[in-house]
Amino acid sequence: MQNNSESQETFDQQHEYITYGRRFNSYRWYKPILVGVLTAIFAMVVVIGAIFASIALGFLSDVKPLLLQTGYDNMDVSSVGGILLNLGGLAVFIPALWLAAEIVRDRPFSSYSSSRGGWNWKIFGKCLLIAIVTVGIPAVISNLMEPGDGVNRLTVFTFLLLTVMGPLQCIAEEYLFRAFFLQTLGSWFKIPIVAIVVSAVIFAAGHPYSMAGVLSVLASGLIWGFTAKISRGLEASSAAHIANNMATFYMMGFGMVNLTADVRVTDMIFSIAADFLYLIVIIILTRKTHWFDEEIGGIA
Repeated sequence: MQNNSESQETFDQQHEYITYGRRFNSYRWYKPILVGVLTAIFAMVVVIGAIFASIALGFLSDVKPLLLQTGYDNMDVSSVGGILLNLGGLAVFIPALWLAAEIVRDRPFSSYSSSRGGWNWKIFGKCLLIAIVTVGIPAVISNLMEPGDGVNRLTVFTFLLLTVMGPLQCIAEEYLFRAFFLQTLGSWFKIPIVAIVVSAVIFAAGHPYSMAGVLSVLASGLIWGFTAKISRGLEASSAAHIANNMATFYMMGFGMVNLTADVRVTDMIFSIAADFLYLIVIIILTRKTHWFDEEIGGIA
């Protein structure tokens, strides 16, 4: 009969998140490549279609330059077109990855969400409350150090649209970087730390900031990668990502801050400290509670 320490060790081995893809009988090293290619194609088709539809419906008439055109300077998260393209253009990676996984059939989509049986809303809700305090509030304080123009650009409708699309954009990035890339690299190299570092570098490379901004994003990628490993899923890292981004998105919409690609060193320090504090709380919870040991299914 196993004692508690042996049972926990067995659970840890069976539910290791980063290398979890290798546990499936259908795993083959090349299948993640097929999933990645199909995901990119599906997302591109949807985004291009959305752009043409937005042009036809007139949603782009009042949209500031898109993110890929100008970096983060003048990023638009206040108009309908801006929210749909800048945030929805990333959110589409969630259904794109799901569809690609269904076609390739290398493993269930739920295994990207966690190694506990899928997305757990209970865990996500608890982590989001913690993230608002440890990550969201520091982000607000940091943003207030350099106030915006004070012009409110949000309507009731765009506020609600931002409230939906903003978190979806954050979760989509977690599925892309802390699920697909992290688990793919983990399954190839079978060394979690290598997967965390490389996926964080890829994450940072996709953000057009100044050097301080890139270093800040790199640190977030590393910390959120460890968060995903410790919590055995995306719920905790997604909560931190949402708390960080939504604090800035709302403040941008209300004219309280102007987002820029030129990130200050003080902002970088604030961001890294907040993410690290959140990670410490997650580590403490892992040791004191059994939140991340529950094998509860969620979204497949």
